[in-house]
Amino acid sequence: MILKPTLAAMLASGLIVPETPKLVLPKPAIVKAENLEFSKHMLLGMPLTMAMLPGKASAARTVTYRGSAAITGSSTTKTYTNAPIGTAASNRLVVLVVTIPYTTLSTGATVAGNAMTLVSANPVSGRGVYIYGLVVTTGTTATIVNTTAASVGAYPMFVYTVSLGSTSATPSNTKSFNVSSTTAASFPAITVPNGGIYIAAAISGGSGASNLVWTGATENAELGAILGRAGVASGNTVGSVTVSVSGLSTSGAGGAVAAW
Repeated sequence: MILKPTLAAMLASGLIVPETPKLVLPKPAIVKAENLEFSKHMLLGMPLTMAMLPGKASAARTVTYRGSAAITGSSTTKTYTNAPIGTAASNRLVVLVVTIPYTTLSTGATVAGNAMTLVSANPVSGRGVYIYGLVVTTGTTATIVNTTAASVGAYPMFVYTVSLGSTSATPSNTKSFNVSSTTAASFPAITVPNGGIYIAAAISGGSGASNLVWTGATENAELGAILGRAGVASGNTVGSVTVSVSGLSTSGAGGAVAAW
């Protein structure tokens, strides 16, 4: 800048003092949550603390006992015709419980012609307990078949359905027990997740069994076949759960439990 001679002389003599420039800070912006907009690319770059944002919780599971049968006759297959399986749904798990008091084992099961998955078992001769499961999305009844390694007489078959919510059909925890001479037994503790359920089954070998009494689960059904006595129970207590059953025969007993 070129100053006029008179102005330059006044500045030099101190008669005019230049004003010091002031620093003016910008006002902070006010950002409202409703004005924020994230793209999927921004979320990928966010730190892990973004995981603390509220999300959709998985739906709770429900368990429903549907029915039971003891199919008579000696054969390697037992067929439960028109077994009740409830209302059709995309997340419906059909659960079959088989208890076999004979010296042979279950080798597989099907529902509506499709192979079921063995999820928990006490595969011991004379006190075998098997829990099978398969997601079945259609129908209100189905043909359920269990197969044994050798021809045997009648034994109980129990049917449940589980509404899985948004969870997997694979159990979160399974346990079993086998005892040779006692009138009461406890399953090893199982861990039941939040919103979870569990199904337990027990068979008492021999003819000395009385009515079964359950602790830690609610009995749903009990049947006596040609040999032994069997029952099933279920519950929805969360956390570490111990299920026990009394009224067993001193000839021995077995049990299996699964939690979803």
